[in-house]
Amino acid sequence: MPRKPSKTSRLRVQGAETRVQCFQLRLAGASFADIGKKLGISAQAAHQHVTKYLQETAAKTAEIAEDVRTLEVQRCDRLLLGLWPAASKGNPQAVEKALKVMERRAKLLGLDAPTKVAPTNPEGTEAFRPMSDAELDARIRELAEKVGLPDGSG
Repeated sequence: MPRKPSKTSRLRVQGAETRVQCFQLRLAGASFADIGKKLGISAQAAHQHVTKYLQETAAKTAEIAEDVRTLEVQRCDRLLLGLWPAASKGNPQAVEKALKVMERRAKLLGLDAPTKVAPTNPEGTEAFRPMSDAELDARIRELAEKVGLPDGSG
């Protein structure tokens, strides 16, 4: 005798379909109130469906990214294994290539400490400091004159 589909699985499928519909409507620019009216649910429920859809998508994306990262690390390991005999004997080209593979592997695994970057001016010669309103107005006037705007007002 064939099994009757469970009510729970039917509800799960309907919930997943509703989440997708809510997300598509939200993506198209609909408000949560509009989504609710269109689908016969509350604005709060529409918000919850979109939020859950985004969470599920983020989780799937994270899983995929981790799988790709694992694959890339394995590739680096195989490359390093092939380079290691020559590199360990001091072959300069093999050493250089091995170090590049190791660098890539460390980046994939997040082993390197973050690099601190200090903001500078556009030329890179001085530390960045915010402009005062007067300096900003003067710079706007200067640039406006360069492009041919007489008073800088546009």
